[in-house]
Amino acid sequence: MQQISVILTILLLCLSAPLRAQNNAEEQSAVNAVDLTPCRHLMQTVVLSYQELARFLPKTFKPISTVATHRLIALRPEDCQKNATMRVIERSIKLHTGKIGILLPLSQWPIALRQAVTEQINELVQSLGADPAQTLIWLDTAGPQSRVEAQLAQLVFMNHIGVLVGGLVQAEAQILGRWADRLQIPALILNRRMDKFKSKQVFYLGPDPRLLASSLSRHMLSRGLRRIAIIMPQSSRDGPLVDSFISQAQHLRLTVAGPYLYNPNDFTTIDAVLRKIFHIDDPSRNDEQLDLVRRLKDKAQNEGMPFDSRNVVLPAAIDIDALVIVDHFKNVRHLAKALAYYGVKRLPLLGVPKWRAFELVDGNEEILNGAVFVDYIGSYKKLPYGISGTPLGSEYFVPSSEVDGIDLKLLVSHAVYAAFQAVATPRLSRPSLFRRLEAAKPPSSEFFAVPTLFRPDHIAYWPSFLFSVGDGTIQQMQMWNPVLSNSR
Repeated sequence: MQQISVILTILLLCLSAPLRAQNNAEEQSAVNAVDLTPCRHLMQTVVLSYQELARFLPKTFKPISTVATHRLIALRPEDCQKNATMRVIERSIKLHTGKIGILLPLSQWPIALRQAVTEQINELVQSLGADPAQTLIWLDTAGPQSRVEAQLAQLVFMNHIGVLVGGLVQAEAQILGRWADRLQIPALILNRRMDKFKSKQVFYLGPDPRLLASSLSRHMLSRGLRRIAIIMPQSSRDGPLVDSFISQAQHLRLTVAGPYLYNPNDFTTIDAVLRKIFHIDDPSRNDEQLDLVRRLKDKAQNEGMPFDSRNVVLPAAIDIDALVIVDHFKNVRHLAKALAYYGVKRLPLLGVPKWRAFELVDGNEEILNGAVFVDYIGSYKKLPYGISGTPLGSEYFVPSSEVDGIDLKLLVSHAVYAAFQAVATPRLSRPSLFRRLEAAKPPSSEFFAVPTLFRPDHIAYWPSFLFSVGDGTIQQMQMWNPVLSNSR
């Protein structure tokens, strides 16, 4: 009997084995039917980025298993085999608290400037009906690059911010822009776009040099100034503005010479540039030089005066219609005197925002009368976001001690105003907030006479103002609207 029982058991096992194999194959087929490609893609891109950023967290940081973002830190590619992994990743990426993280080199600023900017932003947020303490997270980025990334890690893993604001320093702008793209967190960069890097999550708020250049070049065209020379310091940061101006001038078929570079601290380099532009030492003028020497020598002899041919300077030979000076107002005053020395009196001078200061017009340089420069601020009495300055004899001037503060308040306020619209209720998932930034509206202000804050390429709209110099002051000539075809 026992032998028969063993035989029956073996027979049952043989019969059930194919059935079990079939069931296992069907279960394995069901697993294989799930497309793991989206999970693996997110694991190799976004999740990996979160994990790389987590390396900058403090060593004392301990992930909490119930916090979605923290769960990303321990995920591995093989976890995509688990059904819950995709939900964990999506929930973690979408999560945010509606807070705005502001990264600025605060400790590098004077205390008064730091307080003025933070107070301005807090008042702006209060005016929008929110509590600054519950909405804004300020962090000081002054220090090495690793500090910026450590603070970014804090904002992402500990504060779960909705929008980033920062990048006032060029190096920080590039760091934040690339992290924002990888993490799918919208970032408002307080700078111009410095390269061809583009991302749907990154927006740029620095005044656009292309618009300033366009205003200046079109003004030249309207005045029939077709031949232009450009001079600028060797270490100028206005290279993008000059590049934009040259590009647009050439598009308008204007002839551009330069830029000619000089050292503002070495007058001999300035003199060399002017002598080159105005052909003072041109060999083709040798006969003219000899004739001038003979005439002045004869005159000196008739008057009984000593004569030194080394002091004889040919007058400027002007074959340009305008001179663009890309420099600070103090150096513009020195250059005006140098131009007068070479007999340049009525040549139109054109300038950049650095010209704007009361000290530019408080002298008596004749050649500056009628000069024109461009700026991204018009009247200091018509600034948005409740920003104001102390007029200095005119609505177009404020004390130099206030200029940096006004510029920073305007820039940061512009970013926070846009960010506030992005995190407003009803709350969207974080990777989708960029759509709200694309549709963000400017304040009801003549300063921003545009329908949206950003252009399709995610660069902020800024107005552009032209000013004329004369009679010891400046006057606004027109405002160039970047959207409408007309200017006023």
